[in-house]
Amino acid sequence: MDHFETLKSQLREQLEQISGFVARLENWARCYKDRGSHRGHCRSLEHNYKSPQCWHPEEPKIPVDEIDASLVERTFAHLPWWVRVAMAAHYIYGGRWPSNDFVRRAACRDLRCHRSQYSERVELSEKMLSNRLQLTGKRIRIT
Repeated sequence: MDHFETLKSQLREQLEQISGFVARLENWARCYKDRGSHRGHCRSLEHNYKSPQCWHPEEPKIPVDEIDASLVERTFAHLPWWVRVAMAAHYIYGGRWPSNDFVRRAACRDLRCHRSQYSERVELSEKMLSNRLQLTGKRIRIT
C-alpha cells in the first residue's frame, strides 16, 4: 500500500508540472498572439468612440504574465527554428484543435514534414522547450 501511495504522489506531481508548463505556453500565446498584426489606428476622433448600446457584457480578460512570456520567448533563441514554428502553430494559431486542419497543413509545410508527423513534432518541441526552460530556471532566479 505504501508503494502505491508513492506512485500516486509521483504521478500527481508530474501532472502538476505538465499543467504548469501548458499554462506557461498558453500565457506566452496570449501575450504574443497579436504582436505584429496590430498596425495602430487612425488619428481621428472616431477611434475613441464607445457606443452607449451594449448588447452583451465584456468578458473578463485573463491576466498575462509578460515577464514569464518574455522568458519563454527568449528561450526559443537557444532552440532550433522549427521548435518555435511548431509551438506557434500549435498554441498561437490554434493547431491544437482538430478542426483547424488549415493551420496544421501550413505548419507541416513550414516544418517540411508530413501531416502525420505534426503531433510528433509538437511533442518533441514541447519536451525540448520544457528541458530548456528547466535549465534556464535553474540559472535565473526571479524573485
